[in-house]
Amino acid sequence: MKSSVNTLKTIISIVLLVVPLLAGRAQSESANIYNYTPQPGFRKSNLDGKTEFYFKKNKKWVIIDLFDIRPSYGNAAEDAQNDWNEIVKNNYVIKGDVVTENQEQNGWQVTAQTAMATIFKKINLSLITFSCPTGHASILLTNNDFENVLDNEIGAFIGSLSLVSPTEAASYINPGENIPVTGINTTQPDPNYQMPGLTNPPAPQTDSGNYSPQSGNFDTPL
Repeated sequence: MKSSVNTLKTIISIVLLVVPLLAGRAQSESANIYNYTPQPGFRKSNLDGKTEFYFKKNKKWVIIDLFDIRPSYGNAAEDAQNDWNEIVKNNYVIKGDVVTENQEQNGWQVTAQTAMATIFKKINLSLITFSCPTGHASILLTNNDFENVLDNEIGAFIGSLSLVSPTEAASYINPGENIPVTGINTTQPDPNYQMPGLTNPPAPQTDSGNYSPQSGNFDTPL
């Protein structure tokens, strides 16, 4: 069984190396600044400020959140730190060290932050922040897969992702202030649990399986 850091560093490597290389490739779907190819079994939900994808197999699940681009806080370091504080620290308990990697690809400054986290149980967590002079956007990946059951499915989805260029991304930015992100997952999937707003305490976590989405308006499974 790989550690959280080793497992998610593999995913980070895919994001850092594959996403920029696919920027010019035709994709069949888009969400804000992201292009992607729908993958079998992934369920899509359009939420406030992000697009969420969920996949489950053999009691292992993964949630991939594509957050919309927002104005920059000033530089890549501040963008990554503010998104980490807002998206991760406000909603998860971090266990151990945070592993950080930085790269520059095709005009995007990419900061990947990986850690083991808990809500009611241990999960893998990675936040990848893409920054350009005008804005920033993050991808949040969480899963309970410590046995690498979902490696192929996660790799296929992440491998299909691409971003528009920083120049094109500017047209997606709301010129208003950086409004706190809403609709963030604050618990692991539970068959009878409907995600509350951030102001409501989460319901107890169970071990069984099916995810009840944050929004009742799911697209047909991809």
